Amino acid sequence: MKLLARLNPEEGSAVRRRVRIGQGLLLAIFLVMVSAALLTVRQSAEANLLMHEKQVRDGYAAQSDLHRLTNLILRLKAEGTLTEHNRTEIQRASDMLWVRTNDITVRDAEAPENTEIQELKRTLFEVVSVTDTYLEQPSQGVTLEQLAPMITAADEARVAAIRFIDVMRRAHDRLVSNQSQSLKFQNTVMLGMAAILTASGVALLTLLSREMLLRQAHAKAEQRALFLASNDSLTVRPNRTTFISNACALTARQTPEHSAVWAIDIDHFKAVNDKFGHDIGDKVIKTQAIRINRIIKPMNGILARIAGDEFAAWLPGDEREQKQAIQGVLEKCREPINIGSLRVRSSISIGVAPLKFVQSKEDDIERQLKHADFALYIAKSDGKDRHAFFDKDLATSFAQRTAMLSKLRADIEKCKIDVYLQPKINLSDN
Repeated sequence: MKLLARLNPEEGSAVRRRVRIGQGLLLAIFLVMVSAALLTVRQSAEANLLMHEKQVRDGYAAQSDLHRLTNLILRLKAEGTLTEHNRTEIQRASDMLWVRTNDITVRDAEAPENTEIQELKRTLFEVVSVTDTYLEQPSQGVTLEQLAPMITAADEARVAAIRFIDVMRRAHDRLVSNQSQSLKFQNTVMLGMAAILTASGVALLTLLSREMLLRQAHAKAEQRALFLASNDSLTVRPNRTTFISNACALTARQTPEHSAVWAIDIDHFKAVNDKFGHDIGDKVIKTQAIRINRIIKPMNGILARIAGDEFAAWLPGDEREQKQAIQGVLEKCREPINIGSLRVRSSISIGVAPLKFVQSKEDDIERQLKHADFALYIAKSDGKDRHAFFDKDLATSFAQRTAMLSKLRADIEKCKIDVYLQPKINLSDN
């Protein structure tokens, strides 16, 4: 005690903790010497019991996931068409089944139930493999021959899961019975306290590990949510809100007439979707986004996806530099896109709105986007695969069009428009 009094509070507290740990270790050694055999048997039985309980739960979970996947396959068979929605649902169910199968592990190499475990994992992986192979095909009509491998694999896996659960439950019952007999010998207060302390420690460690996992998952989910709040998930480019914010900050650093906003649209994109499917359409969008970004990024430009096949870009530079960049982008985006065995031809149209035509400082980028959209409309009207600048003539047309639309809306609301219908008459037969 005199020695502890000479130490500062922090050092004294550390010494006390070490003394208590030493006392606890001496007590633990004493308890182990008294009941080593019983504790060894009990711990082994508890470990086996927990392992079997987990394996039984994994078996039921795998059976549930397999049932869900089977229902989706049967629904696909009834509908007769592999739609994008069906593809997504089946892919999710297959991924979940794959994760669940990996959780089923063999902990004791000599366990009698290893045969059932290995057979279950084999059949479940076979279901996932067959399903993934089918989903790699493009969207098309569904035939029984195409679904037969998946249905057969699912049936085999279901039988293996039932056999696995039955074997594991019987093994679990045997372990419970053996543990009950062992606990009858442990009738002393000291062994009971040791069991309580052990269980409390295991529970605390489990809670702490779960808390850490939950915090990690929560942090990852927050990061993902923050990313999706400001970016497009398909092209990993900024969305409209983030683009406007970044472009406003960049525009403030430029002198007038030395920056512009582009409105970009992929030509004939609906035809690509209708002909090849939405998965190919998504790859076309990603490819064109990568091509555009590779050209404008070295020029300190930014690219964003604001809707479907529509992009917006901000680029510094005068009109000559803008035209050079535009020609490079148009030429690059004309190149065919190779997707597997497909060769998709695509192009883009661009509307450009220089900063010099913006009148308000509060909504510069919003106005630029509207002007660029109008120039894009003109470019597409002139034949697509080209660009148009929002110049003074387009500015006049845009103002007249905006005024006309505003007046038309006002006249409609005030019922100032009279509609007269002229019937068409065939003079030969009246």
